[in-house]
Amino acid sequence: MGEVVLRQMVSSVFEECVAAKVPELTLELVAAAVRGVALNPSLGINLDEQLKPEDVDRIAALATSVLQSGTPTVSTLRAQTFFANNYRSLDVVASDRRQALLNVIREVEDSILEMRARTRDQLEGLYRQIVSSILLRSNMGSPSDITVVKETTAALGSVMPPEELGSFMRLTTHEKRRQLEELGLIVMGIRLFNKHSGKGGDAIPNLPLELGAIIKDLVDTTASLHDKLATQARVHTALLLRQDMRLEGEDRERIEQFCYNARQHIFYISLLQNDVTVIADRLSTTKTQFAMRRERLQATVHSQAAVATDQVFPQFMELASLWQAFQELSAQLTMVSKVIGALGSTATLDGDVAVGVDIPSFLQDAVSHEQELFARACAVSRSLVSGEPVPHQAEQFAPTEAPLTAAEVTPTDELTKLLVAESTHDLDNIPLQFAGYCVTTYAHTGAIVPVIRTLGLIQRGNACYGFATRAAATEFASDPDTVLSHAMARAQVHPECVELLHLHGSTGASVASLSAESVAVKCDSGCQTVLHPIETHVDKSYEWNEWELRRKALKLANLRTKKTHSTQTHNSNFRRANATQVYLPKEKPTQTRADAYTNTSKPVTYIRGLRGARGPKATPHQVVDLTLQVGGIALEPKGQKKKGLL
Repeated sequence: MGEVVLRQMVSSVFEECVAAKVPELTLELVAAAVRGVALNPSLGINLDEQLKPEDVDRIAALATSVLQSGTPTVSTLRAQTFFANNYRSLDVVASDRRQALLNVIREVEDSILEMRARTRDQLEGLYRQIVSSILLRSNMGSPSDITVVKETTAALGSVMPPEELGSFMRLTTHEKRRQLEELGLIVMGIRLFNKHSGKGGDAIPNLPLELGAIIKDLVDTTASLHDKLATQARVHTALLLRQDMRLEGEDRERIEQFCYNARQHIFYISLLQNDVTVIADRLSTTKTQFAMRRERLQATVHSQAAVATDQVFPQFMELASLWQAFQELSAQLTMVSKVIGALGSTATLDGDVAVGVDIPSFLQDAVSHEQELFARACAVSRSLVSGEPVPHQAEQFAPTEAPLTAAEVTPTDELTKLLVAESTHDLDNIPLQFAGYCVTTYAHTGAIVPVIRTLGLIQRGNACYGFATRAAATEFASDPDTVLSHAMARAQVHPECVELLHLHGSTGASVASLSAESVAVKCDSGCQTVLHPIETHVDKSYEWNEWELRRKALKLANLRTKKTHSTQTHNSNFRRANATQVYLPKEKPTQTRADAYTNTSKPVTYIRGLRGARGPKATPHQVVDLTLQVGGIALEPKGQKKKGLL
C-alpha cells in the first residue's frame, strides 16, 4: 500500500466524518482507524500488494462506519492517539522546557551581543535589555509588572552596576553569553533570598506548596478513576471468561469494547501514576536541598557585615538552580495533568455493569496484585508530598497456584523453554509480549487478563510470554504457533488491540508506516541565522595562490631527502643558552711601613767678587757654598733634597 493511497484514503474518510459531524475528529484519529481496519481479515485484502480501487473503498467505508458509530472503540482510539501525541517522558519534558526557554531568551541575548552602545542613552537601553533577559530566564513574575522590574533592576545593580557596562562591552561574544547566564542565576538567587527574608518577591509563586497541592489532586483523581475502571475491567473480563453464558454478536462485541477501553486506560493511568510518584520523590528531595541551601546562605550573609562575592555568589547560583528544578517539575506536572484530564473524558464507563458477577480465582489474584501496586504508588506519592515516612513495601504477592515445573511444560522445540524465579535473575522485570497479558486466554476468549509472573514465564526465541493459569502455560508450550496465530487473528479484528497489546511490529508492516506525519498539512516556514555566528578570525597562514602552495609543497617534499644539520654563527650564539662559571674576587688586606728622617746642617756661603772686577779677566760676583758635612754625610748644596729609604 503506497503512501499516496493512504493519504487519499485518510483525507476522504476525514471529509466524510466531518460532514457527519463526528465530535473531536482529528487526522491522527482517522489515520489510526484506517490503520486498524485495514488489518481486518474479514476484508480479505493483502496489504503487501497494490490495492485495487474497490479495496480502497471498502477500507474507507469500514473506517468511516467505525468512527461514526460512537462506540467505546472510538473512545479507545481517541485516547491512544492523544496519548501518543501528548505524552512524553519526564526527562524529555524537562529537556524541551530548557530548549524552549533558550529559544525565547536567544532573541534578546542576540540583540544584546550585537549592540555597540557608545552614548548614555544607548547604554541605558542596553542595561534595560539585560534586565529583560534576566526576567525571561528566571520566569519569576510578569516582565510587564513594574514591581518585578524594579526588584530585578535593584538586584542586578548590586551585582553589575551600570557603570561596569564598559567592561561588559569589551568581552567576546562567548564571554558575554556566559556572563549573562551567570547574572541571571545570581539575580534569581538574590530575589529568592529577599523573598525568604521578607524584602520583596511578592510576585514569586510558592512553587513547592503549589506542586504539592497539584500532586495530591492528581493522586486522588487517578485513584478514583483507576478504581472505577478496574471494577469495570474485572466484571467484563469475568463475563468473557464464563463458559455458561453464550455471548454472541453485538453483546459480546460490546463487552469486549468496554473491556479493552478500561484496560487501555488502566495501563495509561498506571504509567502516569508512576510518573507522579517520581515527581513527588524529586520534589521532596529538591525541597530539602533548597531549604538547606537557603539556611546556609542566611547564615553566611547575616554572620558578617561584608561578604566576599566569591563566597555568596556561588550560593545564589545554586539556589537559583534548585528553583529551576522546581520549574521543571511544574512543567512535568502540567503535562501529566493534561493527559490525565483527557483520559478522564475518553474513559467509557458502562452504566449497566453487573456487580454481582462471580470472579474466577486466577482473575482475582491478577487484579488484586495490580491494584496493590497502584495503591502503593498512590500511598508513596501522598507520603512524599506531606513529609510523612514512606510506607514499607507490603509482603510479596502470594498467588493461589504454585510455580510451574519442567515436568508440566513440554516444549515442542529448542526455542521454547521455561523461566522460573529460582533459576532466572530479575524475573519480575523481564519485558513481556502482548503488553504483559495472557496470550492464551486472549486467543480463546478475547479477555485481557494480567499475567501472574510467579507462575513462571515461557521464552520462545527472544520473546517472553506470561500466563494467568497453569493450563494456559502448558497449552502454549505444547503448540505456541497455533496460539499466537489465533491471538493475532483476534487482535486484527479490533482496531484498538494493536496499540493495546503492543503488536506494531507483528501486524501489517505496510500500514504501520502510516502516521500523523504522513498526513500532516504542509506549511511554509523560514529561519534566520545570526549575522556573525562566530568571532572574526584571520588565518595568517592561509594562502590562496596555488603556485605558492605548490612551492611550499615542493619545499616540504625536498626536505624529506635532507639530513638535519646545524651551524653555529655569531647571531645564533646569542640565542643559545650559555652558562659560565667564574671565581669571585677575594678580599686580602696588606700593610706597608715607611721610615724617613732628615738632619739639617748649618749652611755657610761666601760671596766672591764683592770688591768688584779687577783686570781683563775679572768675573762678576758669585755665591760659593761652604756648607760642611754632618755625621759623615756630605751635605748637598741648597736646593737639592735627599731621598728617604722605605
